[in-house]
Amino acid sequence: MKSISLLASVFAFLALFSTSVESVKAKASIVPITLYSTKELDSNHLVRTVLVYSGLAFTETRFKKDSESQAKLFKEIIKSGFLQPSIPMISDTAKNVQYLSTDEAVLSYIILSYNKELFSKNLLLHTISIQLSSIARSYIKKTTKILDSSKTLTCSKLLTNENIYQTLKVLNDTFASTEHKFLMGNKVSFNDLIAYNLILFIENVSSGCVISNFKGLRELAFNVSSIPQIFKFESSSYFMSLLVPGTHAFAKRINFAHSSAMFLSLAS
Repeated sequence: MKSISLLASVFAFLALFSTSVESVKAKASIVPITLYSTKELDSNHLVRTVLVYSGLAFTETRFKKDSESQAKLFKEIIKSGFLQPSIPMISDTAKNVQYLSTDEAVLSYIILSYNKELFSKNLLLHTISIQLSSIARSYIKKTTKILDSSKTLTCSKLLTNENIYQTLKVLNDTFASTEHKFLMGNKVSFNDLIAYNLILFIENVSSGCVISNFKGLRELAFNVSSIPQIFKFESSSYFMSLLVPGTHAFAKRINFAHSSAMFLSLAS
């Protein structure tokens, strides 16, 4: 299939890496993955974050919501005998994988194929990750629908929607009870990336909403945002070309540091 003619817009990004404890080394032989997503900083962004953190090169096709190009591609995929497609969706030519979709399938495929260390080997902790991912994804999707009509939400409404305050409080208290850099130790886990994307989404909708109310989550978000490949990714025009749902505002990198000097030191 000559899918290139169907692309709404194609972006390419090669993640930057570090050999520090919280980063993952890239494999030079990795063949780029194609990610099909939206133009917004929505629930699909967790897939981007996992790809970037894992040091994977990928190209991205971003669609407008319910666009003709997306509908045309989906129609051809169905005709070719694949399961019903949806966004997000990936193809991986290195492993002969085509048009794999749904959040759970895409994230599980990337992690199990390229970065198994993100998943806990403890069954209970792993199932908690699945639960947290489902809660965060549902919240972002439902909040995005509200933003599509209302265009803006106050911090109070953001925190009461879907009772996300309780989830944030549990995460905050969990992090506050540990002396480690991340939720499950000094290495990044899937839970950290889920929590970070949830915080990033809320902060882009209402600046200061999380970091002013949850000291622990501010510190956790700072630790994740300080990871070299994530920091450089969020400093790029590629990241800042994403739209905040329901608005014409572009996504922005959030200063999670306790002081501007601490934040700016990352760029040196």
